[in-house]
Amino acid sequence: DEEAEQAAKYILAIQKEDYTTNIELTLSCQNLPKLDFFSHSDPMVVCYLIEGNIVIRLLIFSSGKKIELGKTEVIIDNPNPKFATSIAVPYNFEKKQQVIVNEISLIFIAELEIYDIDELKERDDLDKQELIGYVQTTIHEIVCSPSQQINKTIIHPK
Repeated sequence: DEEAEQAAKYILAIQKEDYTTNIELTLSCQNLPKLDFFSHSDPMVVCYLIEGNIVIRLLIFSSGKKIELGKTEVIIDNPNPKFATSIAVPYNFEKKQQVIVNEISLIFIAELEIYDIDELKERDDLDKQELIGYVQTTIHEIVCSPSQQINKTIIHPK
């Protein structure tokens, strides 16, 4: 649709402005479910930026295009991991990371997927790992929250 295409071009123009910088996400989880039979899960988080989330008159449509921004390390046998590896996420401090054009808005969403890594040698092949769950948030929500921290409930896939 032509309006959505115009909005997408506008978003790309905004991303090229000088006000965009990277913020570092430091991640932790609490009370992860035990997916392994004999031990706790071995968690790792993968962070994506989801592009093309379009809101038209309060209905959300997603292009489904995920851009991987980074992964944490795997923490063995721990339901409450505090990851040492931070993940850089682009953020434009001048904008809310939401653009509205003719009642169409595009929202930049970060999705954090938490996996139980069963095969350390193949940690990059997520099809061979078990998805514990995921969390979605806007970058704006993180930056504007008190002390720049948020707590989210993990959405479980089952």
